[in-house]
Amino acid sequence: MALRVGDCIATLFDDGGVESVPVVPCSEPHEGEVFAVVEVSLDSFPGREEMSDLAETRCIGRLFEDDVGVSYDDSVYLATSLSPTKETWDGLDDREITCIAASPGVPLTESIRGTKRETPLR
Repeated sequence: MALRVGDCIATLFDDGGVESVPVVPCSEPHEGEVFAVVEVSLDSFPGREEMSDLAETRCIGRLFEDDVGVSYDDSVYLATSLSPTKETWDGLDDREITCIAASPGVPLTESIRGTKRETPLR
């Protein structure tokens, strides 16, 4: 899977293994958008929980805020990611965390980049 920053994803995925991701033009209904692709520079696979923690640390913070225009805590969007598994790390030399801003259940028809959409309760 070679996702790039700015790719819009038609439907989000569950926590199981992901073999393909349906990319669509951002003008078509979609539930998420790739906002960062981060290289993991570790010598060995750290474990599933540690990889999940690393993805959360990398995806929620400055990268999210730089792309969306507001902090994660103030945004209407959620963040999710695609991360290497032990199998993809060893078998495919997968070393990238793909960060995705998500709007589950509320289809988008434009890019989230710079939208600065905040939650109405804040």
